Amino acid sequence: MSKYMKALLVGVGKTSKEVSFANDVHAMTKVLATNDDGSNNFECKSYVHGEKDIHIDAKYLMGRIEKLFASDSAVTLFYFTGHGRSSAVGASLVTMGKDDKTDVGVPFSFLLSHAIQALNHGITKEVIILLDCCFSGDVGDLPFFAKNSAILPKGLSIVTASSSREFSYSTKDESQGVFTKHLVEGLEGGAADHLGRVTAAGLFDYTDSILGAWEQRPTFKAHISNMYPLRQCEPIISRDVLNKIVDYFPEKSPHGLTPGYEDTAGNDPKLVPIFKILQQYNRVGLVKPSKPHEHMYDAAMEGGSCYLTPWGRYYWELVKKERI
Repeated sequence: MSKYMKALLVGVGKTSKEVSFANDVHAMTKVLATNDDGSNNFECKSYVHGEKDIHIDAKYLMGRIEKLFASDSAVTLFYFTGHGRSSAVGASLVTMGKDDKTDVGVPFSFLLSHAIQALNHGITKEVIILLDCCFSGDVGDLPFFAKNSAILPKGLSIVTASSSREFSYSTKDESQGVFTKHLVEGLEGGAADHLGRVTAAGLFDYTDSILGAWEQRPTFKAHISNMYPLRQCEPIISRDVLNKIVDYFPEKSPHGLTPGYEDTAGNDPKLVPIFKILQQYNRVGLVKPSKPHEHMYDAAMEGGSCYLTPWGRYYWELVKKERI
């Protein structure tokens, strides 16, 4: 299996009026191509209707989708921004025919079938589909006679801008899609975990939390056993420091404190470095001082303790099982 991650990003609209689609593609390409530290991430190919004499009709887009899923990669990502069309037999991605009039488009089922074939034949281990278009929540659903069901193969994740019955919108200044704006912010770090990893689930949680009940509702459909990071951002705590959590909290039990931990008091050369790490855990929400102490300093000076939060217990388990 290839070690590479590749992404196809497509924007379709009448570019003289709908510049948001071009902005969306360029912003997503920029953030996916590299990690926070500048290292290479996805190998991206981007196509915007109207740019560089590119005319994206149904045949053109189908060809790019077929090529995307034809060669080996560890993770394969497809992103589309534009219009979606709904019908009784399933929704489709809108493409442009002659004179920039919409043509038959590309059915969601075409995209999904190629993703499924690539997974079933071992061409890729993971497929991520990100759609910023109207009715995008329809992708992955069974036909109209079983509309409340979905069937996905192992390794497929789908995050969409709206449900199968909703429109997707641009920002107030129409410079970018609302959903894509939040996707980019999430990939830049808003959706990252403590170690800086951004996953498809994290992206959905980020966009879902920001978009309110009266706004377009994003959807997330997945059948996965290994959550691949889509991007690595700067961690809020180093892996080396995090790995010490099992040493300072054996069996997740509270860690007792004394004034010797605080460098302005007892200044014990063995305890002060440990306390600095415990304070780091506290700052990122992994540890809390015991009641009634509000601060780690008070807990140390008054002989209290500190304990793992639910987040702390989660990372404790991962470190103990050597999964990070």
